[in-house]
Amino acid sequence: MLVFLHVCEREGLSMRELRYLTGMSDPMISRTSRGLVSRSAPGALAPALGWLDVRVDPADRRSRTLHLTALGAELRDRLDDCGCAAGEIGQAQNDPGADRPDSPDVADPSVDAKSAAIIDVVPVLDNHSV
Repeated sequence: MLVFLHVCEREGLSMRELRYLTGMSDPMISRTSRGLVSRSAPGALAPALGWLDVRVDPADRRSRTLHLTALGAELRDRLDDCGCAAGEIGQAQNDPGADRPDSPDVADPSVDAKSAAIIDVVPVLDNHSV
């Protein structure tokens, strides 16, 4: 989900940029991204949700960039509508001065509200359509 949220905020992110933003390893980013593309995409892995499209970077043919599909854009819009703005998550993660506990504070009402809103979208995820 973190990869998806970052792409929601900055479409066209390269795998290298995503590695820097998330701290994930190259293999983890690759596997995660391949699970978010459509089943028909080359190298797709289960669950192949169809939210992202991986493209060759025209400026550097060795690099790949991530973009939202129509389905991914619709899911982003639904998450934004329910108050789960990807930007808030990305800003909290990338703010060097932010207090980042290893796990979210479940007593924090904003975390509970966001979790509830995401849970409302879970049936969408199970059906692979928005």
